[in-house]
Amino acid sequence: MVLLSVRDKAIVTFVTENCTVPLEAQSITKACILHECQNAVALRLPKMIYSVPNRDLLTLNLSEKRPDDLGMKGGNPMAGAFEFMSTRLRREYGLKPSAYAGGTGNMAGNLRIVVIGQAAFGEKVVDALVEKGENVVGVFCSPDAEGRPADPIKQAAEKHNIPVLQFRRMRRKVAIDAFLELNTDLCVMAFVTDIVPDAILEAPTKGTIQYHPSLLPKHRGPSSINWPIVEGETKTGLTIFWPDAGLDTGPVLLQKEVEITPDDTLGTVYFGKLFDLGVDAMIEAVQMVTDGTAPSVAQDESEATYEGWCRAENVAIDWSKSASDVYNMIRGGDPSPGANTTFNGAVIGFFKAGKMDGDTGRPAGEVVEITDDGFRIAADGGSIWIGRVQQEGQRKVMAPERVESVGLTKGAKFGS
Repeated sequence: MVLLSVRDKAIVTFVTENCTVPLEAQSITKACILHECQNAVALRLPKMIYSVPNRDLLTLNLSEKRPDDLGMKGGNPMAGAFEFMSTRLRREYGLKPSAYAGGTGNMAGNLRIVVIGQAAFGEKVVDALVEKGENVVGVFCSPDAEGRPADPIKQAAEKHNIPVLQFRRMRRKVAIDAFLELNTDLCVMAFVTDIVPDAILEAPTKGTIQYHPSLLPKHRGPSSINWPIVEGETKTGLTIFWPDAGLDTGPVLLQKEVEITPDDTLGTVYFGKLFDLGVDAMIEAVQMVTDGTAPSVAQDESEATYEGWCRAENVAIDWSKSASDVYNMIRGGDPSPGANTTFNGAVIGFFKAGKMDGDTGRPAGEVVEITDDGFRIAADGGSIWIGRVQQEGQRKVMAPERVESVGLTKGAKFGS
């Protein structure tokens, strides 16, 4: 990553490392590269940060300047070199500081914001912050997976020329040091499954806020959308809170409530209700922090619940349960991890389900009807209609395809 050159000497550096500029055997100067995307760079000087549209502008032939011109005589050679660089950026190229390295001033927003996150939700939070004019100075996410596209949040950051810093574990010293280097005012955690250490949570001057898709203190933990549906609850929501050393235990900043309808699934609750609402809530929370109006309300520990990951083994169907319980489990695992049962020894996941009331008079788990778009299975107090299935290790298919491939007939028994 070439940033500066002096008399054809290329200076190579990486994010958070020092950029050295030889000055006629004089002292070296430090210039921290905050970001480089294609030809654009962000260069931190001691007091300010410049967003430079073309790195060629930074080919500063400092060696043509006498030491006196750089303020070296009787002064600080590094400070003099920095001043020369800043002056040239301002006067010759018309560039203005985009932020202040040690303060809170910036182009549009009032805070230096760092986002830690992943996936589509993190992407949309970054987009929304930039659209609102906030000063996002860094995005942290996991390293790229070989052979797969870059994480959407990384793509969003690069689109907006925001520095991207990628670490497998945020608790590693190198990740902590990189975060501290950004002099953050507010950290925004948008869909984070890694453990973020106190050294990062407590570093920003205004603190750290985090999105969690449940009405805390209920449903702490990583699968907080699945479990309310599995348990047959009729409402859920989201919480923006101030994370602490515990797992989803920090004080609440704001909450939004949504209804879980009788036919909602994990997919419809998240993508249809909590996703966009969550992005808006993050932006609202950032504004409240900026305005100094963000509350911090302790969670009621007497109401707290915690569940771990909702995995396939946690949603294995017990056909002795009521039709409502079976249906709730299928809804809570759709589209992932997939409530499942067995058929002739093979594990089968159920999706795109429906429930019908009324006793069929047949044993639970028995197929009572096959139609052009699925099949119906008897359950205690009703029956479950299945529109899509997935055998373990295979792709999801529409139920009629499965019916045809295995010769499923009325009277066949699941759970065996």
